Amino acid sequence: MMSELKPCPFCGGEARFRRTKKESVTGRWDAWIECKGCYAKPYIYEARIFEKEEEVRERISFRWNRRANNEQT
Repeated sequence: MMSELKPCPFCGGEARFRRTKKESVTGRWDAWIECKGCYAKPYIYEARIFEKEEEVRERISFRWNRRANNEQT
């Protein structure tokens, strides 16, 4: 199940999941969470061809949602 994304830590804007449309010649693809307001994308994850998109979404959602005070609500 996909975690709900917290607002952007920089501008408070809405966040969204993004990914490259196809794999590179090495079988990898990039995924990230991006703010719709200021376009911040502090984490870009290089996924391997065998990684499922749902698992990658969870992994980078956790990173996006993490804050300096470690709240994980």
